[in-house]
Amino acid sequence: MAAGDLLTGATWEHELRAYLLNGATGPWFLDNVKGWLGGGVKSHDVELDLGDGAVSGTDSRAARILVFDWYCTEADDVAAFAAVRALETAWAPSTTDIPLHATLPSDGHVYVMGRPRDLVIDDLRDTRWGRIDAQAFFYCGDPTITVVAGP
Repeated sequence: MAAGDLLTGATWEHELRAYLLNGATGPWFLDNVKGWLGGGVKSHDVELDLGDGAVSGTDSRAARILVFDWYCTEADDVAAFAAVRALETAWAPSTTDIPLHATLPSDGHVYVMGRPRDLVIDDLRDTRWGRIDAQAFFYCGDPTITVVAGP
C-alpha cells in the first residue's frame, strides 16, 4: 500500500507510516493542529554594530513545525493502551525524512516531508472515561506542502 492510500477524503485526516489518524472510526481524533497555515521567516539581516539599523538580507521560509493535539476515545484499558502503542510506533523517531499525508479542507490530499518528533502522553487519569490526550510534533526542514489531489 502506498503512503497516503488510507486517507478516505474526509477533512483533517492524517496518515503516517500506514497509520490513519482522525479516521471516521478512530481511535485517535484531532483536537487541534498548528502549522499547516502560515509559516515563519528566516531573516538574513545584519545588524550595524556602529550605526543605526541593519543591512537587509534575503528572507527565506523557516522550517515548518506541525503540532498536533490528539485524543483517543477508547474506554477499555486494553484497547486504549493498544491505541497508545500504535501511535508510538507510527510516531517513532526517524533518521530520514518521511511523508506525512493529510486531507486539508482547502487543499485536498497533501503531504509534507519531515520527521516525527516528540510524542507526549502525560496523563492517563481519564482513560476510564474514554479519553487519552496526546501531543505530537512533526518537523519539516523543507516547509513545502505538496498537493497530491485537490479538493
